[in-house]
Amino acid sequence: MSTKSGTNQFHGILNSASQNDILNAAPYANVTNPKGMLRQWRGGVNVGGPVYLPKLYNGKNKTFWFFSFEPFRNYSQQKSYARTVTDLERQGDFSQSYTTASYCATCTRTPVFIFQQYLANASGQLTNTPIVLSAGQSYPQFAGNKIPASMINPLGQKLLNMLPQPNMPFNASGQNFGFWRNIRNIDNRTTYKGDQMIGNDRITFRFSLVPLIGDRGYIDNTFATVIDRNTAANMASTWTHTWGGNKVNEVRMGYSRNNMYRGQNDYATAKDWYTELGFPSFMSTGFPVFGMNGGFPGYGANPRSSYEIDNSLQATDIFNWTKGKHNLKMGFEFQAPQQNLVDYTNQSGSWLFYDNMTNIGNGNPATYPGLMTPGATTGYGPATMLLGTVYYVTMAPYVVPYQYRWKYYAGFLQDDFKLTARFTLNIGLRYQVEVPRSEKHGNQGYWVNSPMKASTGVTLPGKALPLTCTAKRLSA
Repeated sequence: MSTKSGTNQFHGILNSASQNDILNAAPYANVTNPKGMLRQWRGGVNVGGPVYLPKLYNGKNKTFWFFSFEPFRNYSQQKSYARTVTDLERQGDFSQSYTTASYCATCTRTPVFIFQQYLANASGQLTNTPIVLSAGQSYPQFAGNKIPASMINPLGQKLLNMLPQPNMPFNASGQNFGFWRNIRNIDNRTTYKGDQMIGNDRITFRFSLVPLIGDRGYIDNTFATVIDRNTAANMASTWTHTWGGNKVNEVRMGYSRNNMYRGQNDYATAKDWYTELGFPSFMSTGFPVFGMNGGFPGYGANPRSSYEIDNSLQATDIFNWTKGKHNLKMGFEFQAPQQNLVDYTNQSGSWLFYDNMTNIGNGNPATYPGLMTPGATTGYGPATMLLGTVYYVTMAPYVVPYQYRWKYYAGFLQDDFKLTARFTLNIGLRYQVEVPRSEKHGNQGYWVNSPMKASTGVTLPGKALPLTCTAKRLSA
């Protein structure tokens, strides 16, 4: 980026710009889609001038400084809707439950029917033994679409009760819960710059820092809220040398570092919710991720779901030479990017409860005698959760960090050849190459799907090779 520099006089600029939803037009159908809050403000102050120390140093025409501070505040809301469980469903009574897409003034509501897919013991509790069906056979239907109290899983009921209560009548899309998606960002960026003139040379140094604090609310402001904690720093130095009145050389050095983090908020990571709820997990603090299909909101966020540090070193040299009718420019560029990732996704475990764990099985809903409506929906996510029959679990047993490294090289030569006062020929050549990235510790690789001979002489159908940027790999 290009920034201002100080001059021989002290100058400063103060600015402020704001946006407020009070001045925004209301959206269409404002009764059902209310206008969300929007508060946005960006301010700024930048000052610069010569370095002057009374009786010690007068930097006029020699030494200059510049400083900039730009605060930013943003808070916005967007109205959203979802489906949540009713009081009857929390107790295991699904006799009044209907499919999500069946709510409208003129539609016939299609009821949901649930079936038992696992055997019960003598106490009436479900076991881990599945009921084996033959072709065309249906699972036993729960009488009256009600789950007996003995079959309700305590953990499943805890999770179901953590979902928010309905706060509106069912709309045409089968949604009975309205909420605000919240975004709140705080950004205070600063820039420092200094310039020094030494004969025909100008040396410049700049440092910029951009910290960002962000909170993203979903459903509520407890477990479903994720936080962003990002910091970007950039340093740059330029040395410009002029000689002969027609030759200028500029050397640029730059370094940037971005530290990006997204994860659960402090409320969710304050204690070990896994033990408290009864979830097995490799984590000792945080909250699990769980959800259902059928329009119900998911809950929880992966703790420290992503952590990334990116570094980039850049060096450039550009030489300009004006000679007669030729304006020559040549130079090269080198970059050494680094991407350091620590992926915590699924460290807390992702638990999904789908309707196919309480559906009819191999039977035909259109001909099943226990269904009041031919072709009715069978299976229901909340019933699956209440029974504790998980559809599938995704859990990472450990964290593997990835540290990617690669290089970039480029060179160019350009001539603006002024043949006549009205005709200039632009001739140029540029070559650049970006070396494929490698993982520093060999923690990633790729599969060669062709027969290969091992060191023991045994021919293998293929082989996994590390992701490294060797000359052998480049030529392959």
